[in-house]
Order: sequence, then structure tokens, then C-alpha cells
Amino acid sequence: WNGSDFMSLVDDADGLVYWNLTIDEFDTCELEIQGSLYAVDAGAIGQTEGGWSHVAGLGEWYNFPCDEYGDYDPVIVSAYQNGTWIDDPESLDTGTTEMRLDFSDLDPGTQYYIEVNWHADGEGGDWTSFWFDPANTTEYLFNVSAGEWSCWVQVNYNLQIENVFGWTNWMGDRGYQYPTPCTEAGDIALESEEAGSWGWADVENGTNDLRWNLTSLATGYDYAVEWFVEINNDGVSHYDYQLWTPTTGDQTIPWDLTVDNATDCEVHIWARMLVDVSEAGDEVDWYEVGYWSNSFWIENSTCVYSDSISLLVDVDGNWTHDTGNLSAGSNQMMWDTSNLSAGTDYRIYWYWFSDNYDSESHDLYFTADGSPIEWELNVALWSCDAYVSYNLQIQTFRGWDYWVDGEDWNFDAPCEEVQYNDTQNAVMELNVFQNGTWTPISNTTTFEAGATPILANLSGLVQDYEYYSQMEVYYDDHLNSFVSNTWTASSDYESTYDNLTIAGFVCTVEVYIELYVYLPEGWTMVSYLGEYASGPCDGTEGDAQIRTPLYADLGSNGTWTLVDDATTFQSGTTPMLWDLSALDDGTNYYIHFHGAGQHVYSGYTDDMNDNELFEDGYWNMTVDQFSCNIDIWIEIEAVSDVTGWHSFGYQYIYPDADCVDGGDIGLQYEFNGTWVDLYEYEYLVIGAGTTQFHWTLTNLSTGYNYSLQWSQYINGVWQGEEQYEWYADSGSSDVDWNVTIDEFTCSVSIHAYLYVESPISGTSQVESFHIYPSGPCEPPFGLDAYHDNGTVSQDVEYLEGGTTQMLFDFSGMEPGNQYYVEYHWSTDSSSEGWFGEYVNVSNSTSGLWWNITLLQTDCFVDLNVNLANTTDGWNSWGSYHFDLTGPCDSLFELMEQDGNGSWQLVGDSLGTGTNEMQWDLSNLEPGMDYHFDWTVISQTFYDQHSDAITADGSDIDWILELSHWDCYVYVYAYLYEVENSSGNLSLHYADSQIYLFDVSPCVDAELELESQQGGEWGWH
Repeated sequence: WNGSDFMSLVDDADGLVYWNLTIDEFDTCELEIQGSLYAVDAGAIGQTEGGWSHVAGLGEWYNFPCDEYGDYDPVIVSAYQNGTWIDDPESLDTGTTEMRLDFSDLDPGTQYYIEVNWHADGEGGDWTSFWFDPANTTEYLFNVSAGEWSCWVQVNYNLQIENVFGWTNWMGDRGYQYPTPCTEAGDIALESEEAGSWGWADVENGTNDLRWNLTSLATGYDYAVEWFVEINNDGVSHYDYQLWTPTTGDQTIPWDLTVDNATDCEVHIWARMLVDVSEAGDEVDWYEVGYWSNSFWIENSTCVYSDSISLLVDVDGNWTHDTGNLSAGSNQMMWDTSNLSAGTDYRIYWYWFSDNYDSESHDLYFTADGSPIEWELNVALWSCDAYVSYNLQIQTFRGWDYWVDGEDWNFDAPCEEVQYNDTQNAVMELNVFQNGTWTPISNTTTFEAGATPILANLSGLVQDYEYYSQMEVYYDDHLNSFVSNTWTASSDYESTYDNLTIAGFVCTVEVYIELYVYLPEGWTMVSYLGEYASGPCDGTEGDAQIRTPLYADLGSNGTWTLVDDATTFQSGTTPMLWDLSALDDGTNYYIHFHGAGQHVYSGYTDDMNDNELFEDGYWNMTVDQFSCNIDIWIEIEAVSDVTGWHSFGYQYIYPDADCVDGGDIGLQYEFNGTWVDLYEYEYLVIGAGTTQFHWTLTNLSTGYNYSLQWSQYINGVWQGEEQYEWYADSGSSDVDWNVTIDEFTCSVSIHAYLYVESPISGTSQVESFHIYPSGPCEPPFGLDAYHDNGTVSQDVEYLEGGTTQMLFDFSGMEPGNQYYVEYHWSTDSSSEGWFGEYVNVSNSTSGLWWNITLLQTDCFVDLNVNLANTTDGWNSWGSYHFDLTGPCDSLFELMEQDGNGSWQLVGDSLGTGTNEMQWDLSNLEPGMDYHFDWTVISQTFYDQHSDAITADGSDIDWILELSHWDCYVYVYAYLYEVENSSGNLSLHYADSQIYLFDVSPCVDAELELESQQGGEWGWH
């Protein structure tokens, strides 16, 4: 396929479509032209899909005289070699090579779909696919790589073209294999001996002497050969391997294989030859360089299929195959491994469940030596069947698994209709051994300091049922002991023991025991007992929180020291040991702990012995010479499959470290030509423009590599990270930098971290510094008022009474962004908000419209706005405050009478004695009902007044008596309009006034308490 075109026709056209085709006569030998005619109903024109019907088609084939068949590659593959793009290169180099797919020969304006993949000989590769239009995408660049042992790289592509209907047509696929320089790893072949001569392998009945013949090996490399044998196509029966470093190019590995034609009819053998390609010091990395495989049919043979592993059941002390049924209780089971290849490493996984009762899975790695594997399978009386399955795999020297065999079994179970005899109540009793006798524990029991045995007697059990018991002991409300037990009752009685070790400071001892039985519906509690006793409570100090002793081999000489807060660690690695001997052996625990800031272990004690970092309580703690604060903590929880997790709490240890400080960070900034020191978190305001800063680094440890990394956020947006690296040949260093903000910046945050390169732990942080300067925080938007008369007040500062339409004007902000605006306003008479809306800024005027209503008496408007940029997530910009003024027309005033008997507005002060006062109500609307409250407060009295008023021009006269003990007086008044709607009265705020007066003359008396010390009286 080389191209396509499309022509749209209508029913009155002449039906002729003209187009051109250019043919190269030299290498064009064949030509195929395909065409299709589709029709669409007039009603379907414009549809995006459907409506088209195939009307006619054609296919024409042409042959031409030519010199040779040409390669029509729709896409040219090139490699970048020696600074030049080479089309269809003959070979590629080892390492990474940049490749190119050139789309220049494809039709611009057409959609293509391409799949591209590559892989190297014996190595991985890559795959991708994408749609493209050559008008926009003229090429595709990608990298291929070949290692030392790869002898070629394969590049493939599959190209499809989209037609006008959105359908794709296959256009072509190509594959190119490019040779690469490589190390020849050699060849592997199996040979057998016959009449003293080695030749092409053959396998016969009896013992076959075989050998792997390895030729043309690369000397000086680490090699491995592993081989597998499968008999009768029945899973791997034999595995072996050999590791060596060849010193010559040829090598043979002898081995033998015994075949019995009475049971073996077919033998399949395969092998892999591998080379370690890892760098020195890295983990082994095996690379496959050779493979051999063949199957052999054994003459005059019989195919007998045998099990690799057999399952046996203990029946009355005898191991029995295929019993067909299991009894209630714990059934002893065994895997017979005698058929396995001795000395071979295997992994067996098995799973079992008993109907409506129990299930378990096991995973075991072992080396076959014929030994049996014994285990238990639990069955309930009501279980009707049980199921067992296993999978067996060989473990190769690389840790890979190869499947060998697998099987499953179904067993019948008792399937009895059972009813638990809950009338046979289980009874529990707790006893303590004191003064040579066992006595019941009660609230009168007092435990002595030291070790005390306790005994739980459980009676009233039902035989053949599975029970679970647990005993918890708390000292002063801290869990100190957890003991659990699971068993199948063989009698109606059971006992559980524990030893309690109690310190003298313990005052309360609580013992709880719970008993559960397993029924068809699950675990059910059948008895519970809690006893509250007393401890020694001898007055000594102590903490009842359980402590797991921690020991350290501080000198790495085998001498273990108990670790506490007074222990001092040197830098380096110290062997450590958690003493877990106090934990119950029959309980599974979850342990989680950290040491010196590092997570060491989190897991279960069942898995602890298989963990390299924490085995049998041993672990290593590495302390850096720059670590001055060490914290070690451990959390232990007892885990019960029946009752869940039981926490012993956290244990913390804070030992000391013999450390060096590592360095300090200081910060200065330039203010009016002077460098000013700044403390961490100090309050700082910087102006618009560029502010110069200066890091001062002191108390450095000489002889180490340091780095200072700092970043800044402006209005919450990360501005990038800066870094200063140096070698400390002195105890101090410094670096200049700056912060640039505009007038709209509200917040800046600066975070710096000082690192030193430690030979123990690598890069270590030794100091940090944080500061949060504020910016000018001018609003990036305008506040405009649109008045009823058609005028607009931009950046408004004053509002008239009534309702005004307001605009948060975002027209000066960057188009294409989205913001969230939240606002709240209040006046003397009312408050509204918070309100929030999203605003999308476009090239035209953008903003948020809202209304505000003022009374004529309102004197101020308090407006608060929060702004966040939500274009890409949530980025809070700032909070803005606007103080606007209102009409401030007063409906009433406070007047005072002067010495001439005239009324005048009050001043700032009043005199002692009688003050003639008047509320001037002349501005009230005549005939309107009002409610008037006013309050007078001084140092000697509190007076409150409330009046109902119908405005008629009258004022309220009153007298204010002040004594010489009144040094100030405070007067405030509130006026409300009264609305009578259908007999329901309601008050509406109209105006308020507040006055504060100084009073003179006055006596400002004070009472102070003093004490005498050293002959001096005063406040102490």
C-alpha cells in the first residue's frame, strides 16, 4: 500500500475522477489499484459516522517490464552515526544508538497509525504506538541499545492509514536486523558416549554417560550451565548446574542419566548457558548466551506416570495412602518425598481447608533427601469434606522456580448434625500460688514483689470441640502479659499456667481470661473472668509500661551493655539486641521499631528469623558522626487470630551520641544599604522589587563536602531550588542571593537545608532554616462601584446610602486563569458573607458582580476578600482588607447644656457634679415609631435606659451626676425602627452612637500589694 485519496461526488456530476500516478520503470514490476464507491442518503450528509453504503469496487493488476523489484518502504529507518544520519545502516554500534523514522514520504494532511518496537539479541527492548499527521510530525526519534553479548538489534514497524470514513487500512510492515559488534559467548551441545566415542547425543535404556560440550567460550568470564530433565512429559524430574570461569575456549561437563524403559518412554532435556555481565561490586546478573533442547523416545518402553510426592494419613499409628475420609480433630498428615531427586532444592506449597471450619497454607523450601514432611489438618464434627492441594517446584541456582508436579485430594469428613451443649457451662477459676498454697484471686488478693505463679482452671468443656483461651495481665493499666492457647478438648478440663513478675511500685494488678469455642458460625465466647487485685505498691518509683531490654555491643567486642538514656554511642555501626525472651513462645507478635531515625523492622515474630536485618532479636544501628539526637523506639502487639491485636504500647529510648555539630545557618538581608541579621521565623516585610539576601554558614567541620539547598515560594508557588556546593577548608562560608516580588505578592516562604557528605551514611542534613516574609499584598484586582446615576467609581473609597452594585474588576489579570473569590462585608448596621464564586478571566472584561446596601447612618464598610488561583490546583494568593466610608448621617446626637443654658454638642470631657444632658431627636421622621436604648457606665455606677418613642420633634433631657471618684464615663446608644406587621412587632437597626468622656477633677485611686525583701518594699 502506498497511498490513498478521496473525492466527494453529487448525483449530477459527470462521474469522472482524475488523478496522477508516477511510476519508476526501473524497479516497478507490479502495480495494484483498488477503488471503492460509497453512497450516502441526503439525510445522512453531515453525519460523523454511519449512513454510507458500498456501491461498487474495483481491483486492477498491472505487470511492467523492469530491471529489478524495488523496495517500497513507506518509512525510512536511519541511525545517527558519527554525527550523521545514515539511512538503512549496515550495522549498529554497541551501546546506545539514536534511531529515526522518517515520515517525509507520507502524505501530509493524512492520519497514520504506527506501531514501533525493537529488541536486542538476548536482551530487552521497547514498544510504542501513536497516531500522527506528517504535516505536523515529520519524524520519530528513539534510542536502541546493545550490550557486549548482543550480536544484533531488531527494529520493526507496522504502518496503517486512516481513510475518510475513519477506517484504517494496512499500509505495510517492515523488520530490520542490524548486526552489532559483540563478544561471542560460545556454543553448547549435548553428547553421549558409545563404544568409547563421544558424539551426537542419544538416550537409551539404562545408565547413559552424557556430557555438555561447550566450545568457543570467552575466557575470563564467569559462566553457568543449568540443565533440566523431564521424563514422560510429567514435570521436571532432574535439575543440575555448574559454575566456573573458563581459562580455555573449550569445556566439557560430564553427567549421567538413568532411564528405565519399564516406566520411562520419553526424555526431554534442555539447558541454558549463561554469563555474568554484572560490574565489579554489583549483584550477579546472569545473561543467557546459549540454549540447547531435544527430546528422546526410548525404544521398547512403557510410559508409567508416577507422583513426585505422595500424601499419607496417620490412621491408628499407620501411614496410609488414599484413606478417602478424615476424622474430627487434628489429623496427622505427611508428604512422602522419597521419589524426588536427592540433593535438589525444591519448593512445596500446599493448601488445605475443612468444610465450614478451618484452612491453612504452607510454603516450604527444602533439599530433597527422602525425609518426610509432616503436618496437621484440622476437621470439625460438622465438616462434610476436606480438600488438600500442592504444587512442587524446583529451585534453580538463580532462585527461579520451575514447576514439577501438583495434585489435589478431596476427603469425606464426619458431617454430623451437632448442637453445642451450652447447658454444660464452662467454668473458669484463677488461682495464685502464695505461702505454699493455691488460693483464688479476688479483690482482696495482694501480690508480692517478684515472681508469682498463677493458674487458670477451665472446666465444663465439651469433648472434640476446638477451644481458644487467652489471659491478659495489666499492671497499673499497662498490658504486661498475654498468653493464648488453642486445643481440641479431649476431656472436660484444661489448665493454663503463667508466671507474673511484679515490681514493687505496681499498685494494681488486673487479670482477664477469655474462653472461646469454635462452632459452625465461628468463634464464640463461652466464658469470661476478670479479677482485680492489688500490687505491692511499696512507694518506690517506676513505670509499669512493659520494657523490652535493649543491649548494645558498644565496643564490638562481645560485651553487651543495657541501653538507656544515659548510654553514649560513637559514630559507626553498633551491634544491637532486643531481648525478647519475656514474650510468650506460643504467641505471634507484631514488632515495629526504628533506630537512629531509620526504619529497621516491621513484621511478625513468625517471620523474624528469615529477616536479614533483624534475626533472633539482633540488628545493627548505624550512627552518623553528625547525628546528635538518637531516638530508638519499639512497638509490640500480640496478634490473636480470634481476638485481634493487643498492644503493649510504645517504648522510647533517647541515648546520647558523641557527635559533631556540622554547621549553622544564618540569614541577613539588605535594608537601606545595611545588612541586617534575621532570626529563623522572624517577622519580616519586604517591598516590591528585588531584595538582597545573604546566607552565613558557620561552625562547619573542615575537610568535608557541603551543600546548601534553598527554595522559595511566592504566593504559594514554588520558584525553583538553588544550590551552593563547596569543600569546607575553613569553618565558615557564605553566599549571596535575592528574592524578587511585585506589589501583588502577599506571602513568601524560604526554606534552606544544610547537608554534609558523611563517609558513614552519605548525605546527612545537619541544619535547616525557615522564614516567612510578607509582601506589599496589594490587590491584583480593582474594586469599582456602579452608581444609580450611571457613574462608576474605580477603586472606590466612599459609598452612598442605599444599594450599590459592586465589581471585583479582574480585567487587568492574566487571561486564561481561573480564580476563586471569597468575600465578606460589614457596616454599622449589618454584615453579609462569606460568599464565594469562581471567576474565569478572558480577554474581555472579567470580574465578579455583587451588591452592598448601606443605611444613611452607616459610617464605615469593612470588606475582606480572599483570593486563590485555581487554574492548576489550589494556590492561595492572599487576603485583602478594604476600609470604605459611608454617609454617616446621624439620626440623633448627644447634647450638653453650657453655663449660659444653651445646648451644644458634647465635647471630649465632662465635669464632676451635675451635667445637664439631652438626646437630640430632631432628625427622626415625624410619626415614626422608634425604640431607643442607652447605657451609661462609670467607675462608680452602671445605668441603663430604654424608651419607646413616636417621633414628634421632642428630645430626651436627662441628668448625669458624676463624683470625684469617676475619672471616665462611657455612653452608648442604639436606635431601632419599630415595624408593626399584623400585630407582630419587630425592631430594625437605625443608628448608634458611642461616647467616651474624661472626667475632671477626679481621684484615680489605686490599691497595690507590696512585700518587703532585703529591707525594700515593692512588688516581688
